[in-house]
Amino acid sequence: MMSSNFVFFTATATLFTISSAAPSNDGVTKLTLPEECQGKEFCHIKPDGYTELEDLMNSKLPSHLIQRSGDKTDDSLDGLEVLSDESDWHNCRYTTTKKVWYLRVKKNSVTQIIIQTKLLRQEVVEVKCEPKRNARWPCFEDLLKNLQFLKSSCVTGESSHTLYFWDMDKEEVVAETVQKPSSCSCMVSYI
Repeated sequence: MMSSNFVFFTATATLFTISSAAPSNDGVTKLTLPEECQGKEFCHIKPDGYTELEDLMNSKLPSHLIQRSGDKTDDSLDGLEVLSDESDWHNCRYTTTKKVWYLRVKKNSVTQIIIQTKLLRQEVVEVKCEPKRNARWPCFEDLLKNLQFLKSSCVTGESSHTLYFWDMDKEEVVAETVQKPSSCSCMVSYI
């Protein structure tokens, strides 16, 4: 187990060595996956060296992305979890979180840089079922209490979301669709 983590970290560090129009002292900008993001698909922590890439990424952004993005940055809400309103608790309680991701580690251990600059800000809103003791818990219990053959549970659903990534080798913007938690629904099924 220890050796696979070492190999993953080494591969990640190697992938993040790139040439940049805004070089550091040795002419190379290096990004390192923050420790807090190890083992996660998305990383919300801005890695060291990211700022040096921003001018290069901005210079390659297509104008339609810049126009679409506008000025919608409010870092004060980044990562803040908001519990659903109590009036909605008859169904499934859920949390809504606005996130700004900087890196994505794909299942094949390839790490991608998500473009987050002053010209293109990609905020993602996640909606997840509010965790309790179990991953799933009953919902609409008052409606189902006389129906012994049905059960219900709150389930987090996902949806597709397009993100724009920086291709380090080609020095260009690439769009890719990712899955993100987007809803909390009451699922009813037979026992």
